[in-house]
Amino acid sequence: MNMDLKDAVDLYRDVLQRYSQGFSLEEVLGSVAEALGGECAVLFIRKEMSSFLEPRLAWNMAEEDRERIRERLVPMEWVARQPARRYVAVDMAKLSELGLEDVCSKPSDAMLLFPVRSHAHLRAALLVAIPREISLPDQQSYRAAAIGAVLERMVELFSFEQKADGEESDKETPAVELGIISNYLIGKADHARAASLSLDLLIKLLNVDGGTIHRVRGAPGGQQAALVASRGWGGMPEIIDHLFENNLIEVLQAMRRSEEGEFSLDAGRIAEYFPGVKPFFHANQVKSFLLTPIFHEDRLVGLLTLFGKAYTAMEAKDMELLVQLSYRLGLLFSGEETGTRMAKEPAAGLDFPALVEDFARISDGALSVDDFLSTALRSVSVELGASMSFIYCGEDISPERSFLWFTDTVYGGESVFRNTPGLERMAAHLQRMAVVKPDNPAMKELPAAELASVENLVLLLVPARESGMFVLSGLYFPAERRLTKAEIDSLQPATAMLLSLARGLKERTQAEGYRRSLEILTEIEGELTACESPERALRILARGGRELLDCDRAAILVVDEKAGTFEGAVETAEGCEAADINLLASREIAAVLERGHALYSREPREEKETAAGESSPGVDRSIIAVPLIGRKGRLGGLVFEKLERDGSFGELHRRLAHFLAGQAVSVLETYMEGARLESAADENRILLRISRRLSSALTLEELCGGLSKELDATMGADLLLLSIYGKAGIRRLVWLKGEKDEAEAYEELLDAQGPLMMALSCAGRLIRNNINTFLRGPGEDELAIKGIRSYMAVALQGEDMKGVLLVGNSRSGAFSEREVALIERTASLLGTSATAPMRHDSLQGRIRLLEEMCRDQEEKVRNKTDLINMASHEIRHPLTLIMGFSEVLRDYGDTLDAMESHEVVDKLSKAADRLRRSVVNMMEVSRLESGKLGLNAEEVDLNTLLGSLVEELQARSVEHAIEVDVELGAERIVADRDKLEIILFNLMDNAAKYSSPGGTIDVFARRTSREAIIGVRDHGQGISEESISFIFQPFRQGEGKEFGPIKGMGLGLYIVNRLTEAHGGRIEVRSEHGRGSTFIAHLPQPEVGEQTHTYRSDAMRA
Repeated sequence: MNMDLKDAVDLYRDVLQRYSQGFSLEEVLGSVAEALGGECAVLFIRKEMSSFLEPRLAWNMAEEDRERIRERLVPMEWVARQPARRYVAVDMAKLSELGLEDVCSKPSDAMLLFPVRSHAHLRAALLVAIPREISLPDQQSYRAAAIGAVLERMVELFSFEQKADGEESDKETPAVELGIISNYLIGKADHARAASLSLDLLIKLLNVDGGTIHRVRGAPGGQQAALVASRGWGGMPEIIDHLFENNLIEVLQAMRRSEEGEFSLDAGRIAEYFPGVKPFFHANQVKSFLLTPIFHEDRLVGLLTLFGKAYTAMEAKDMELLVQLSYRLGLLFSGEETGTRMAKEPAAGLDFPALVEDFARISDGALSVDDFLSTALRSVSVELGASMSFIYCGEDISPERSFLWFTDTVYGGESVFRNTPGLERMAAHLQRMAVVKPDNPAMKELPAAELASVENLVLLLVPARESGMFVLSGLYFPAERRLTKAEIDSLQPATAMLLSLARGLKERTQAEGYRRSLEILTEIEGELTACESPERALRILARGGRELLDCDRAAILVVDEKAGTFEGAVETAEGCEAADINLLASREIAAVLERGHALYSREPREEKETAAGESSPGVDRSIIAVPLIGRKGRLGGLVFEKLERDGSFGELHRRLAHFLAGQAVSVLETYMEGARLESAADENRILLRISRRLSSALTLEELCGGLSKELDATMGADLLLLSIYGKAGIRRLVWLKGEKDEAEAYEELLDAQGPLMMALSCAGRLIRNNINTFLRGPGEDELAIKGIRSYMAVALQGEDMKGVLLVGNSRSGAFSEREVALIERTASLLGTSATAPMRHDSLQGRIRLLEEMCRDQEEKVRNKTDLINMASHEIRHPLTLIMGFSEVLRDYGDTLDAMESHEVVDKLSKAADRLRRSVVNMMEVSRLESGKLGLNAEEVDLNTLLGSLVEELQARSVEHAIEVDVELGAERIVADRDKLEIILFNLMDNAAKYSSPGGTIDVFARRTSREAIIGVRDHGQGISEESISFIFQPFRQGEGKEFGPIKGMGLGLYIVNRLTEAHGGRIEVRSEHGRGSTFIAHLPQPEVGEQTHTYRSDAMRA
């Protein structure tokens, strides 16, 4: 069964969930065995400091078999001898040695032994019986790694349950810890390994990030320090070098002799005595630091340093542990002196079996490949009496290389031993042992070339290669040193064995990394499952990513391209609050994430200057940047940064980064889908409210007002403009800030040929955000005056109607995508909902039109009745005079003298003229009302026409002085002579009626290029502002209180106005109450050379 990383995570999670749900450890063990396809299983666990593994859990075994196995013990030495990577297949012969042959129910079953280690120490072993038909898991598979991780956690759970039963006491912890350290130190032949393992345990017990142990040798005044063990920080030798150069030994001796009883120097005291270390602390983010001298009988023999990237307080029991450890290290280093001096003497030869056993023992206790190679290199160098040595190790498929060195006579070896280009070439091409003498040119390209030349050292290179992994070891011997044949024959296989063990240790370290990764991934998944906030999910992913990849900084960036926004989280050792956001500001990272490709890079950092003006050394860094690609496109990216003082990123880190990116994409898409559904639900609720308002509105005004309130409450809309074009005409309604506004102010904006309407006809919508002061379109000035800064217009389309919906706001910024979608869907609803209010308004309009038609018809009937009544009165009076004076002439004509006869004839003539004028006016009114008025344009001599009218008025006993002023060029005009006569006569007669007898009436005429202007001015009582509005209506007469009742039908000005309009002109009235009135007729005239036309006015209809 193949298993990928996700399946391994699921297995690890499911097993732990079983335990958390109340399943027993035995049932959990059964889950592990079933994952392997096993039939039965036994878990052996080490008790305290015992050398044996005891059976503690059994699954799927009969009771009698359990009883027999319960008495069996498995020696730890036996398990350690098995060549296991993650597991080993054990045959029946080996099981018989331990009395465990009863575990296998069938002779054909395969027995798999899984060693369980914690911090490189054997703690338990699982024995599983698997049928032959089940394929065994691959040693490098995720399934084997997951089983190992689960077993380690099971051992921890078992130990926790034992503590819960009271088998251990917290009060005994310091003694137990001290006993553990004592077991490491006492009786160890390999002092460097003992110190290294003791440092590992001390770091774990005190919960710090790392530390070092240095061996101090030499006479007082010339003492030097050599690095024995180092964990977590490669820059510590630089600090020790700086401290030695600044009289550290004198400070420690003075501290030992003082009465204050100081045992160690913390970071504050170190910075006080040695200010030069501050840049080193700052560059490596060291917050806590403790330097403890190791004395033996008042002689400084070593230094112990501990450091952390967080502030750590030491308790009393911790200090007691530190004192005891320094004392035992002092004893260890003092006992090393004799062995060291003897080891430097030429050896008789290598004991190869003992060396192999020593290598295996060192490998079992090593935490890393570099730790194992460093300790083994020291062992071989001391055994052979080499002055210096180095190891160069790596894999062909990976650019990462390990370069380790050893010397106990040179301090400051970091500057002597450097990775050189010649090493890579030698490692790639060297197939067998080679000797490089000091005068060989090849020596210049190898480490410590200058020192080898000065001290006349010969370099012996020993290569080894296996399955793509290589080791190149170099041993420097004095020129007089001669190796024996046995030593030379042993070096090549010893190096091959070293490579094989290093390979196995690397696989074991990878398994530990897999286990830790499974735990962290499970925790991340659990936290994400319980997380409800996307912001917290981002912080969980950033924090979990930093722990998972064991890096200095981790960042996640989420980009919403549609909304144009982004958010993210950056996690450092100090947490999110102290995170440096410039990790996301790299142009290279941004470009890579933009293209959707992953980035793996290593780049140097420049030196930084501290606040004190000192130079802080730069540290190379490794970067992994992985884009987050979802189903609908790019979501963002994950970025991890690691300073290479703690090592660089490897292939496992890249896989974990991609796996975490997959989890991040899944979480982000889940949140985004939830947010989208929630937004859609909110939008649907809003649209439902809008739809209810639209459907309940009876009129367009009510619809527009309700819609304005909804959009204001939803998106803060300040302006709502609704323009609808239907069969009933154009309706425009405007609501501004909750109040109805005048629609005429927006005529220019809604011009059919304007940019707004043209854009709507092409695209269906137009969005204008932040209207520019200098680049406003037609009609946008009015919007700016009313405070509107942005607006969106959408075309409306419905049944028998078209229109525009315009929504504006006064806030700065653009319409969001959600607001745009809401306005578009509202416009769609309007296309269907506005039909009913439009029909209602149309019906109301028709009703109002019918009412107006009825009123107009009633008005016409009333006017006709008034006309008949007044006509009968106007005609009856002159007819009565004509009939009476005619009878006088008939009956008494012979008796009248000439004067009396002339008087009677004159009265008959005036009565006939009055009758003629009344009939003419009534005929003109009839033509105007029927629309059958015809005009015959001809040239008219104004002087002649006005002269005849003046004579006629004076003949009618008009007691006014009439002055006529016709300017030059206005003597002849084009008009209908009869109609012009009626116009002028009525104006002059009207002036005579409304001015006092004896007054002056001015008649004037002038000509412009396109019109003739004829006016009549009187100096009578004038017309009030209220009366001017209706003086041109039929049967309406002005005030005549000053001169008594005014005779006439009230048709004169009405006829004047209509006849002037029939000429295409207009009447202008200028009047001031009490000072007279002026009526001016503007008659259009053809330019010179144009022909005179006869035209008919069909537009003059009542």
